[in-house]
Amino acid sequence: MSIPARRAEYILVFNATHVAGERGKARAVREGAEDVSLRRAARAVIAPEPGTRVRAVTLAEARRVGVSVATGYRRGQGPAKDNPLGESSLGERFFRFSAYADDIRILAEGAVTGGTYVTTYTDGITAKIGAEAVERYALPNPEPAVHRFWLRPPDPIPVQRGTVQPAFGHKGGGDEVIFEEGAPTGTCHKRDSIPPS
Repeated sequence: MSIPARRAEYILVFNATHVAGERGKARAVREGAEDVSLRRAARAVIAPEPGTRVRAVTLAEARRVGVSVATGYRRGQGPAKDNPLGESSLGERFFRFSAYADDIRILAEGAVTGGTYVTTYTDGITAKIGAEAVERYALPNPEPAVHRFWLRPPDPIPVQRGTVQPAFGHKGGGDEVIFEEGAPTGTCHKRDSIPPS
């Protein structure tokens, strides 16, 4: 991680899913999603500007400046329900796919019920059609999951992470995340749809 001596230009979190902190303001950058931001942050460590010192910081120090560090998604670690409880990262995004526009797991004002299964943003954005979402996330309803719910908890929440296992005659293989205790009002901030097939 990199913290300048006088002002917080960058804070880097390696071997995780986020880079955060630029010009004193903590922010989250999903790994692979914003390559320019990642390259700029890496340069801050490899070739820091004059007057900038580079050192590792503790998790407590990172949290003090508003960075929430969560263990990244690890493919092949089995179903989410069998993995340890962790915490989502500040600003982390997720998707829920459903055959129903009024999915019972998405409550009024964008809250999400406890025990809801979702997927990561980076995995979910690859599902272009409802039939593909059913197959990748091994959904129990065979109808195309054409309704897509965009989720971004306003604060970190308890989550379990893993890989979707084969079920209901579907292959699985996608990222799997369980909102263990649900998520508060405003988590679902957008709804749209994808073609069925």
